[in-house]
Amino acid sequence: MAVFVAMCLFPGKFPVIAYGFAALCALTTVIRWRQGWVAFSSAEK
Repeated sequence: MAVFVAMCLFPGKFPVIAYGFAALCALTTVIRWRQGWVAFSSAEK
């Protein structure tokens, strides 16, 4: 919510905020994939 409020309050900084938000989303996606990979690979052993 804070990101979207910031986008509304600072429309001139919208591209910077949007790219930052996208980067954080991509990072959390990679971290979740890794956690899933580790969880399922250790279950087989």
